[in-house]
Amino acid sequence: MAAARRNHPLDVTVGLTANEGGGYMASVRPGQVVLAPDDGSCDGPVRGELVAVVDSLAGRGPGPDAVLHGDRSALEPLSWMRSGLLPAS
Repeated sequence: MAAARRNHPLDVTVGLTANEGGGYMASVRPGQVVLAPDDGSCDGPVRGELVAVVDSLAGRGPGPDAVLHGDRSALEPLSWMRSGLLPAS
């Protein structure tokens, strides 16, 4: 994982809202991502719309800093994930 390679272990909870209502809480830790249904508050230190966040991390659309909102210190390592997930050219 790109964040771990930069000696910044990733440890953040991300609230992901879904279009159909409700959403998910994603707990992102070194070597582990746990996704759990949420009651709709999706009130993590970092928040974003599910489809926009997945697209962003996969290299489609705007970068993570444009689709995720919240704690700046938690957002930065998530933005490094995009380059780590993009396929090599």
